[in-house]
Amino acid sequence: MKLVLMNGMILISLAIFLYYRSHYQHIDSIFLSAQIAEFAFGLFNLSLIFMNAKSRNAVIRQIKNF
Repeated sequence: MKLVLMNGMILISLAIFLYYRSHYQHIDSIFLSAQIAEFAFGLFNLSLIFMNAKSRNAVIRQIKNF
């Protein structure tokens, strides 16, 4: 759960950073790097969601077989 929390905090801070950079039209290499980082952390977040769903289904199958 700590990993999910850290990933969420990073995504939120990157989203705020990107919002202010785009609002003040400072679109440069730093903006692009932050967007790439946000995309990477978003993919990692998506993989965490899929792993959570997969483990949830395994637990439900174990409960039904019990």
